[in-house]
Amino acid sequence: MMLGPLIFATIASVLLLVGLGLLIRPLKAESALRPVTSVSVESLTAKHFRHLAQIRRALTNEDRVFIDSRLPEGSAKRLRVERRTALRKYLVGIGEDFACLDRLAREVASLSPKIEHRQETERLLLEVRFRILYRIALFRLGTVGSLPFDAVAHLSGVVGGLSRQVEAMMATLQTLAPEGPAQNRLQS
Repeated sequence: MMLGPLIFATIASVLLLVGLGLLIRPLKAESALRPVTSVSVESLTAKHFRHLAQIRRALTNEDRVFIDSRLPEGSAKRLRVERRTALRKYLVGIGEDFACLDRLAREVASLSPKIEHRQETERLLLEVRFRILYRIALFRLGTVGSLPFDAVAHLSGVVGGLSRQVEAMMATLQTLAPEGPAQNRLQS
């Protein structure tokens, strides 16, 4: 009689541990970042998320129908595979953008004497949200082979939100210490 709930609790615990492990494990792009002392602000800016319009065109259903109606089956299949590869590279680029911006946000926060607990909490929640959405998107792309544009746009939006947050933090920091060591460190 008690075996059913015990099995359920065991499976739930394993799934919870796997989920936490995926959440805590750093993104591949975070592992590739160099130490803070050798990083410039320019290298930590977001570069990929701005290409969302091109990805939108590649993911539209009308485009897929057009390609299927105009190209031979082999060419259409090859084009779909190439677009899936491009989407995967875009998602990896979005991950790199997020990792760089998150690193920059942490650096700016460490230099700011007036960093608010609320701002750090918002950044942390944004990081958790991004990690979950990012891993789901990569998993879905790998298993199903496609991804709705809304999911891609949402990830780009999260990166854009972090970018705006970092810009605001840097502007606040620069008004607090216009010629101090923090500005010199951020500009190096």
